[in-house]
Order: sequence, then structure tokens, then C-alpha cells
Amino acid sequence: MIRRPPRSTPLYSSAASDVYKRQVKGLSNGLQDAGFNSVEWSGFNNAGAPVSSGIYLFVVQMGPITKTRKMVLMK
Repeated sequence: MIRRPPRSTPLYSSAASDVYKRQVKGLSNGLQDAGFNSVEWSGFNNAGAPVSSGIYLFVVQMGPITKTRKMVLMK
């Protein structure tokens, strides 16, 4: 889980990337309300094709802050 300070509503972007840091799917971007938020990824890339099972990185950028977390996609 990635927490954000509740006092701000920054521009943000989130994406799923492979372990080589190539973007597989852009998940969301824009303004986000402060607090807890969630994003769901169905396992498809930007072209709409299913990706293989494996380890992917979830990257969130909030202004000057970038957070990266691992996730495992199992089919």
C-alpha cells in the first residue's frame, strides 16, 4: 500500500511495468483526492493483449515523489 499525505491533491500517474522497467500498462493519471485509493489491473497490456504470469512493478508518481512496489500476476 502506498500512502499519500492527506493535505494534498497532487497530479499523479500510475503504471504497471515489467522487471526491465518497460511500461506494460498505464493504469491511471490525473488528479486524485487525498486518502486511500485503489486501482485494478486486469492483466492486459496497453494493446489489449493478455500479459504472462510473473513479477511486475507498480509505479506511482505524485509530483516529485515516485514509489515502486512489486506485485505478482498469477493466472
